[in-house]
Amino acid sequence: GGSVLATDRDPRDLVPGPHLAVAALDVARDPLPEAAYDLIVARLVLQHVPARDAVLPRLVRALRPGGLLQIDEIDASYEPPLLTPDPAAEALYVRFLRAKSAAMRAAGGDPHWGQRVPAALRAAGLTGIDAHLHIGVRHAQDPGLGLQSNHTRNLRDRLIGQGMTEEELDQVRRLMRDPSFRAASSVFYSVQGRRPGGAGR
Repeated sequence: GGSVLATDRDPRDLVPGPHLAVAALDVARDPLPEAAYDLIVARLVLQHVPARDAVLPRLVRALRPGGLLQIDEIDASYEPPLLTPDPAAEALYVRFLRAKSAAMRAAGGDPHWGQRVPAALRAAGLTGIDAHLHIGVRHAQDPGLGLQSNHTRNLRDRLIGQGMTEEELDQVRRLMRDPSFRAASSVFYSVQGRRPGGAGR
């Protein structure tokens, strides 16, 4: 039978189980074993890592020949408001999105990296690149919009550093609770590529 290793910089919320081990890992700094894994999945990780272009080849080398790398990332360049109470609310939501993206860039992240993943996997030497895209609609009961609301608190200082005010952040939260509010989600990319080699690959 197979086994799974789940990693995170802070793995306290990860629960081990049969055939499931948990470990702390900073993918940007910690060493990775060579040719050790049949499948590596990095979900919503690399867009936050400033050295993502250096990390990707290390992930490829950690695959066995014929192994599969799956990168799941978002592209936040398209997530417009669709239904708002008035033009001022629409402008406020757009302002929040821009401030959030600017804060991510200031920390070394790339909020649009999802659209670059297929080319990045090919440049890293993987073959059989396959990409699947998903976009949804955000509304008051949507967990994705709940995450956006949490960002107004968790990223408060960084958003204020990008020019938003406490009052505007409170207005954004109220807007997100409006039952009539609708917005497009960011585009979610799930991209796979295979390390060359391996029997029958």
